[in-house]
Amino acid sequence: MTANAGYHSYATGDVLTAAQVQFNLQNQVIMYFATSGARTTALTGVVVEGMFSYIPGNGLEYYTGSAWTTVSSPGDITGVAAGIGISGGGTSGDVTITNSMATTIDAKGDLIVGTANDAFARVAVGTNNQTILADSTTSPGLKWAASPQSILGTTGDILYASAANTPAALAAGTSGYYLKSGGAGVAPSWAANASAMTLITRASFSGVADTGTTFDGVFSSTYKTYLIVIENMGAVTNSDDLYLRLRYAGPTTQAATYNWNNAIILSNGTTATAYQNPSNWWQINRNSADSGNPLSGEFWINRVGNASEKPNMWGSSASSSTEEAVNFTGQQTTARIYTGVILSSSSTNITGTVAIYGLAAA
Repeated sequence: MTANAGYHSYATGDVLTAAQVQFNLQNQVIMYFATSGARTTALTGVVVEGMFSYIPGNGLEYYTGSAWTTVSSPGDITGVAAGIGISGGGTSGDVTITNSMATTIDAKGDLIVGTANDAFARVAVGTNNQTILADSTTSPGLKWAASPQSILGTTGDILYASAANTPAALAAGTSGYYLKSGGAGVAPSWAANASAMTLITRASFSGVADTGTTFDGVFSSTYKTYLIVIENMGAVTNSDDLYLRLRYAGPTTQAATYNWNNAIILSNGTTATAYQNPSNWWQINRNSADSGNPLSGEFWINRVGNASEKPNMWGSSASSSTEEAVNFTGQQTTARIYTGVILSSSSTNITGTVAIYGLAAA
């Protein structure tokens, strides 16, 4: 039997021959038969390789030149196996596969992490501004933890370690405070930027025999050392000496047992010495000044206000009237808890301004 003729290009008006109808058309269409027997009867003697037929129950078949063979469906799935992170699969028909990693995610921001070889798990999203940290003690090996952004709540906050690997925030301090270390193992803190010197009192007086109770109660257990600043002070005449005595509970003026020494630099450049042991006062300047040309000076005193002790005092002063400078040292040899001072001159009234400061103990 002549083989089927394959493809033939026809032109308009062509007259088909019997051979063309047979070998280009009929033999190359899919023929329908009710049974295999009907097909054999119809095609006996004319069957050639490449013919197609369709028989209910058999489906689509083609002739190989020696036998009819069923055409297999090229779209059929022979097998889909789900790998790691994929579920589903099958060997025929419609097959569904699912990305198991994707379905593990429950919310925006969730993370999928490896928990072991070929294993994974979900780490739920953290809170705003947290950061992800490696942590082998957790099941997924990761955890959400506080970040600087999540800890620092406002401008001026300070980041510090509240424990090992534990950041914390120290809230902004009061304006003017400084950051103070508490030492190893103690959280830092804000502290007032206190001056080493604290003004306890400042007072002015005019035409008085002495300062009386003005400077009572200035010494206490708060400080151990004090600075007495004579901003200006003078007597009625510049021939008067200026005195300072101590006060204690009562208040009472300590009237004796003062030792003192004045090293005097005279206006002509020479020096002189004045001293008295014991005395009824400390002489802090001789031939002082008048109120129009007062003297100024600074005197340090300690061993007062805390316990029953013998105070020491030292300092210097200068007089614009006599043009003399005096370096002073003194000791009170009677131990008491002294709480204040009283100022006077050797004979006339005094006028001036005095400030007393406490020196911070640490």
